[in-house]
Amino acid sequence: MTLVSISPTPVQRFVDSNGNALAGGLLFTYQAGTSTKYPTYTDATGATQNTNPIVLNQRGEASIWLVPTQSYKFVLAPSTDSDPPTSPIWTEDNVQTNSGAAVGNMTDERGSGGTIGFAANVDFTPGTTTSLTLSNSYGSASNLWVFFDAEYQGSDQFVLNGTTLSFNAPIPVGVNKVYVKGGTALTVGVPGNGTVGGAQLAYPTSGPTSARPVPGFVGQPYLDTTLGYLINAKQISPAIWVNAAGVTV
Repeated sequence: MTLVSISPTPVQRFVDSNGNALAGGLLFTYQAGTSTKYPTYTDATGATQNTNPIVLNQRGEASIWLVPTQSYKFVLAPSTDSDPPTSPIWTEDNVQTNSGAAVGNMTDERGSGGTIGFAANVDFTPGTTTSLTLSNSYGSASNLWVFFDAEYQGSDQFVLNGTTLSFNAPIPVGVNKVYVKGGTALTVGVPGNGTVGGAQLAYPTSGPTSARPVPGFVGQPYLDTTLGYLINAKQISPAIWVNAAGVTV
């Protein structure tokens, strides 16, 4: 088993040059500064490598876990590109997890199948289920990260009572997985020199609409807590942000 770190949410979403979900897109992962492929992993166990390139799903998403001691180069390409890619959408070098941040007692909740996340029609019924049973009691809803697929759910959308996570409304039809990550301790250190770039947390990653940052790169994600979902940068200057459907928001 390989020690891995999340990068930086349970599911990463990628967009094309027009800000639309990159369905079937290819994400190549290399050792930093080289063309030598280096693996990422499908979940926190570090037991199963992603394909390289990683093939994004129809929503342009993938689960990506990195080796914390390794610096990566990411190359994002359309589904029609070759291996190695000849028409990349973007390249980001020196991608690395923040080894200066240590999270204590963090747990990715797993469904009945043993994989990360609760699966539709297995662990819950879309349009009907309003609660899930967790493996641990995290004390407070503020100690949880909850996603419906790639869409973040604010802590005002659910309550936690012991190990029972209850939502204000049934889990919507169309949601394939509910991801829940919980923990109770967080200590923050300082990243190493030169380890933070456009693909890391160098920019605010969440906040209200009024606090949106100037994008550092096309496709940069931002969790807009006013809207209640993840958006992506379609254009840097002037900044244009779009939702999952490619609509400016």
